[in-house]
Amino acid sequence: MEQGSASLVVAGNLSQDLLSPSTWRMSNHVKPPRSTPYLSRNVSTKRSGCDAVGNWFLEGNVVGIHDELYVSLRTRIDVQLTAGMTSVCKLEDDGQKMKYRFLHFYPMPGGQNKFKILYGPVSQLYWTCTPVVPDPCQDPKPLTRRGFAGNPGNMRRLLIFSDSINGLNWLNAGCVAMSRNPLESFHYSSPIIDRNDFLVLARSSTGAKNSYQEYHWTTDHDEGKGKLPYDNHNSNLITLHRVKSFRSLAVDLRQNFSYTAAP
Repeated sequence: MEQGSASLVVAGNLSQDLLSPSTWRMSNHVKPPRSTPYLSRNVSTKRSGCDAVGNWFLEGNVVGIHDELYVSLRTRIDVQLTAGMTSVCKLEDDGQKMKYRFLHFYPMPGGQNKFKILYGPVSQLYWTCTPVVPDPCQDPKPLTRRGFAGNPGNMRRLLIFSDSINGLNWLNAGCVAMSRNPLESFHYSSPIIDRNDFLVLARSSTGAKNSYQEYHWTTDHDEGKGKLPYDNHNSNLITLHRVKSFRSLAVDLRQNFSYTAAP
């Protein structure tokens, strides 16, 4: 796709047959702003496909904020070298037609990678788990020699747990998983709230020394050897992480209008 990706919203009526096409409605398409030099160092060496035209929308989350609907989208800028940025779109739905439009870019830890936003009614906070890039400005050559996939903005070895009062402004609450090996990763997380715990399922790569490792497989009927990619992008495991008593990790961000100035 030489012109990059676009985003749209699809809605289904849960009271009807979800296998029927008439149950579903689709919004208009929204493309990201293409030329945003103020968001890019323009140092990426990749110059083909979607990334060549600037910005790229990927997986999105429809989020209700103060009785309005927004979409927070994973965003690639300069092939992820501008990390920690998401795109915010506004969604208006009158029950018949959905109007969808781009609002602005917005800073978000891990916004360059796939994320899922949850709302917790008990805490009245939003929660997510994202791979945070520690240093997108580092020299990429040592990473490339090891078989690292992409540039330093594609680092996925730090999976950070965050909370927000509005689904836009995020504070780090803790680290769910971490490796000092740049080829290991914990990403594409899928979280759920399980009573007092926060469970995170992550696409993970562990045990990587360089980009391809010898792999011995065996079944009841056969066995053999092959090469599987274990690097920061391509995984060899699905890992499950549990954050116990996760609400206690969040700073209380709620306002209290009963406070008065001391005399």
